[in-house]
Amino acid sequence: MKKISTVLLVMIICAGLLAGCKPADNKAATDRQVRQAATVAGEQKGQFPVTFTNFDEKGARVDITFTKVPDRVISLTQITTELMLDLELEDKLIGVANFDSPVLPRHAAKLAKIPVLAAQYPSKEQLIAQNPELLVSWRMPFLTEDALGSAKDWRDRGIQVYLLRLAQNLEGVNTLETYYKEIEDFGKMFAIRDRAGAYIAKQQNRIAAIQSRLGGVDRKVRVMMLIVLDGEKFGVWGQDHFVADMISKAGGETLVAKSSPINQEIIVEQNPDILICAAYAIKGMNHETVLTRLQENKALQHVAAVKNNRILVVDFADINTGGVRVVDTIETFAKAFYPELLQ
Repeated sequence: MKKISTVLLVMIICAGLLAGCKPADNKAATDRQVRQAATVAGEQKGQFPVTFTNFDEKGARVDITFTKVPDRVISLTQITTELMLDLELEDKLIGVANFDSPVLPRHAAKLAKIPVLAAQYPSKEQLIAQNPELLVSWRMPFLTEDALGSAKDWRDRGIQVYLLRLAQNLEGVNTLETYYKEIEDFGKMFAIRDRAGAYIAKQQNRIAAIQSRLGGVDRKVRVMMLIVLDGEKFGVWGQDHFVADMISKAGGETLVAKSSPINQEIIVEQNPDILICAAYAIKGMNHETVLTRLQENKALQHVAAVKNNRILVVDFADINTGGVRVVDTIETFAKAFYPELLQ
């Protein structure tokens, strides 16, 4: 079996190289053929069928099985889209949707070739018309019948659904380890386990390098992670949210225990050294709007973070349920927390 796999891999690669196009013009096609050949070889090495635990939209555990690499995938959240692009799986994407933050520059060229099905979520009819094999998403669009219906409905149609682990919070408080498991899942689904493992190792090494530079910190900065909702209304992400681990990895301390709506009196009472706030493009809350609302809020003028102008505004996709921006964001946090140590 190993000999057959090797021969098949060589034949496919050679076919791509001898297709008659100039090497420069044919590079993308050749790369794609190499990836496809590696996938075939991976299947023949016994990577399929593969089963692992996922969830339904209400949080119940579900075992999902893949008998082959899914070739027709629709991503319904920016988080999963960006992960697939970073893992070089763009040739599997037949549609994307729901971008709540600006596109990363490194993804712009790839995304220009993939159909955007909707600004937020496509309808059931739109999705069915694309004939997908797999939907990857977080759970929100599957929670109501007038949206997409249940994940079970789609699975019963023969269309697999993968919902983000980080949107479930069923394995205790989510951390970066949960995020790494997400990447491992994609490695299994698409027969790119080595690629996924290397991606995880690179991220872990970057975080270790950041933390080594914070070794001399005597007192951790006190941080509140806010979502500015409207006027005097706020949401806070606490120690029970994934972002608390990001803040901890950057040398900070999350002040609030539980994620919840809060009033501005709690912000005054906690008196954080730094406020981190999310800009949410879909809701019209861009960086400037968020920053202005905090700086001009009269009740917050004596809060240390506002008084000392230590307000950090990040994109919603930078901190929401993990994703490829995690390490960059941890580095951004660390520079904001300890600028004297991370120039």
